[in-house]
Amino acid sequence: AKEAGASTPALAVANYSLAYRTAAGPFQALKDVTLAIPRGRTLGLVGESGSGKTSLAWAALRYLPANAVEGGGSILLSGED
Repeated sequence: AKEAGASTPALAVANYSLAYRTAAGPFQALKDVTLAIPRGRTLGLVGESGSGKTSLAWAALRYLPANAVEGGGSILLSGED
């Protein structure tokens, strides 16, 4: 495995979209999310209930439920998908 350099963000999300399949049709949870968290830094996400905070965390950890549909973009942890 390659070692990530100091300039590589700890977490980099680029144009990431995510939807959930539901009985009423697709529910768009995230649309074109982009962010980067440098190594050694902390980011707090704040938003209303249902705004996608937990969906983004689950996506970053690759812990998505079976009804999740990724719609594009990328999530890199220490430079790796």
